[in-house]
Amino acid sequence: MLGSGDGRATHQRFTLLHKDLTHVPAPTASGVRDTLAVQVDGVTWTEAPSLFPLGPHDRSYVVRIQDDATATVVFGDGERGARLPSGQENVRATYRTGIGPQGNVGAGSLSLLVKRPLGIRAVDNPLAASGGTAPERTDDVRTRAPLTVRTFDRVVSLDDHEAFARNFSGIAKARATVLRPAPMPFLHLTVAAPDGTVPDDTLTALRAALETDGLPGRRLGLDGYLELPFTLAVAILPAPDREPDTVSRAVEHALAQLYSFERRDFAQPVTAAEAIATTQRVPGVVAANLTGLHLTGGSVAVASLLPARGARLDAAGTAVPAELLVLKELTVKVMTS
Repeated sequence: MLGSGDGRATHQRFTLLHKDLTHVPAPTASGVRDTLAVQVDGVTWTEAPSLFPLGPHDRSYVVRIQDDATATVVFGDGERGARLPSGQENVRATYRTGIGPQGNVGAGSLSLLVKRPLGIRAVDNPLAASGGTAPERTDDVRTRAPLTVRTFDRVVSLDDHEAFARNFSGIAKARATVLRPAPMPFLHLTVAAPDGTVPDDTLTALRAALETDGLPGRRLGLDGYLELPFTLAVAILPAPDREPDTVSRAVEHALAQLYSFERRDFAQPVTAAEAIATTQRVPGVVAANLTGLHLTGGSVAVASLLPARGARLDAAGTAVPAELLVLKELTVKVMTS
């Protein structure tokens, strides 16, 4: 129960009792839709992204999510969106709550039913849950806002495809590549979620949204990335007035940050020069020597560069997604002078 309508009031608003309104993947420009359904006098009203384009008889509402995760339902003023009819407790809502990566539970973790339908005795999840992402931070919103303005929900150029994908809920990285030019253009998008995974339902929703807003006749490939795990080993000589273990941990932190998922791009190489430069910038490091840089599981060597390829067509003409170098093993040893 949300409350009672008042036909005299404009922009009536009601705050949902529970926070963290659940959003699910959807083939929209944002990539999600919420799970809220609102009924007024038993009639379902529709959610709109804005009241501005609505007419006086449109039975619609908008949802505003606050910084504290509360959700407010706002109705029209009789000019842009219909006013609520007067009534006693005639505005009702149903919705799901719960968002974020904490919902990505492992297989076999769910055993309790919120409601027990007739004939159901037990419940289980044979597969791990996926797709749960944390709400956008203010910095994320500032970053994504120009991407929305850039495309205006129309996707034409390579930059448009990358901007559209990055602005799509559940996508953190995107790289667009033309695999075959006109007159039969074949464009490929490599994407990844914020946690480095690529949930199937997110890919499905993104593909549907791109088909709706993209150019007709364009062939589109959409895949998750190919992970290239690599191993890095360095030896350091700490300053004599520094605690070796403290300096070693600082080097580990600096290198882990440099090669973190958030800091790396698809098809971005790893060089010995950047690893050494980062190590030597750590306070307390007098000297540094690279003792290992190679793909994990490959031959032990000190490569000057580890390449990562962009999306391409293989010999059979099949699209191969872009590669991402991911640090899997890091060793920092302390040298003695």
